[in-house]
Amino acid sequence: PWRVAVDTSVTPNRVYVSDFNNSRVLGWSNASAFANGDPADLVLGQPDLYTVGANTGGITATSMYGPNGITVDAAGNLYVADTNNNRVLEFDSPYTTDTIADHVLGQADFASNACFNASATTLCHPYDVAVDAAGTVYAADSDNNRLLAYAAPLSDGMAAAKVFGQAGMDFPLTQPNRGSATPGPDSLSAPRVVTVDAAGNLYVADHGNGRIQVFDNDGVYKRSITGIGEPEALCITPGPHPVLYSSNSNSASDFDHGGEITKLALDGTVLGRFGHAGKPLKAFGSVTGIDCRTPGTLWLAESGNWRVQKVVLH
Repeated sequence: PWRVAVDTSVTPNRVYVSDFNNSRVLGWSNASAFANGDPADLVLGQPDLYTVGANTGGITATSMYGPNGITVDAAGNLYVADTNNNRVLEFDSPYTTDTIADHVLGQADFASNACFNASATTLCHPYDVAVDAAGTVYAADSDNNRLLAYAAPLSDGMAAAKVFGQAGMDFPLTQPNRGSATPGPDSLSAPRVVTVDAAGNLYVADHGNGRIQVFDNDGVYKRSITGIGEPEALCITPGPHPVLYSSNSNSASDFDHGGEITKLALDGTVLGRFGHAGKPLKAFGSVTGIDCRTPGTLWLAESGNWRVQKVVLH
């Protein structure tokens, strides 16, 4: 499992998990009743819960190839970074409609999956996707070292309205750090994760530079958060006192590398750390996904331990 997303638009909440190696997204319809080992009751990207493999049945609106980042908007619509198909898929509330994607970004149609000729309409290995309150969709276009913003309403193959991490509005530019040997304040190198706060500011896990970059929704650089390793997962809590959770925050030489979660204020101030590497419950193995939309609860996708943990905070 690579990422986890909780749908809080309904009660009980639903949970989605991107199962990268099996090229599918799994769903659980009742997060509050979730128990150890509960089977999924929904699958996207495969014809059934027992089929695995990349692009089963061909490259279509029902197939996937290595899905990574996922998120859910306020209406319960699901967005999937279908990484190895170089596209983002949008599903209109799959529990109440069907398991066929309704929109595709980064490709001209559902039958295409090429990665070449960077432009406002293409993606190359998007690692994550986020959506803000206005319905703008953001894709972390990792191999192109940029973040793209798509304004609502969505349409298949539409052009992005904005680009972050490259000079101006020049969509064909793709070099890490804008071609510089050193990172600049508003450059990106292999962005892995993007999340949005209530004010519409974007927090981007700038993996190649070992930092979190913060931009406003017009792409204006605000600040960098450093000293937190190479973040693999980010989440901002809702409500009047939001905090930022980040994973993989300790040094690669640390025994607990990949097992620590850092809690930060939105200005980057470290408020605390918890967790350690391991396989027992409440230990973590390579946390690549965090969902913190449920008050007092973290859902953690552990790609190193092949599981998702629900952690109740005290």
